[in-house]
Amino acid sequence: MNSLNDELEGVIGNKRRFLLLRITDVDTQEAMKLCGVNKTTYDSWCKDKRFVTVYRRREEFSSSSKTEAYKLLRRSNQLQAILLEEKIIKKLAEEIDSGELNLCKSFLGRDVYSKLVSELDHQPQIASLTWNQRILSLQGEEPKALPDNVIEGEIVGQG
Repeated sequence: MNSLNDELEGVIGNKRRFLLLRITDVDTQEAMKLCGVNKTTYDSWCKDKRFVTVYRRREEFSSSSKTEAYKLLRRSNQLQAILLEEKIIKKLAEEIDSGELNLCKSFLGRDVYSKLVSELDHQPQIASLTWNQRILSLQGEEPKALPDNVIEGEIVGQG
């Protein structure tokens, strides 16, 4: 049997989301609401042969591919979140350039801005290496980490 993703090939957008919601046992009306579609749109989907073919098999998919449907919905939601974040960042950049800082002053704008700044300011911890360790790393060998009491190649605290 093909995977659910293969079976849904060619079904895109809200149609795909609707089918995945139905396969995960979401009620028809609730699935329509979550997809933001009305009865007229749903009726037009029912004229699409590919949609109808998959929709008629939803019980079969519900028993055999429900976990895959959840994963596909989660992946879709993550992509939508990334696209939304991109729009917010673009709007923030436009406001900064124009000097009109409406979104920047909002809680959402401050959260996005602080998240971005903290990611940009992150400094990875770099271990100090001795000359021997540097040579080993150039030769492709993995250098061993220095003990905590070594500063600039000198062992501190012994003596």
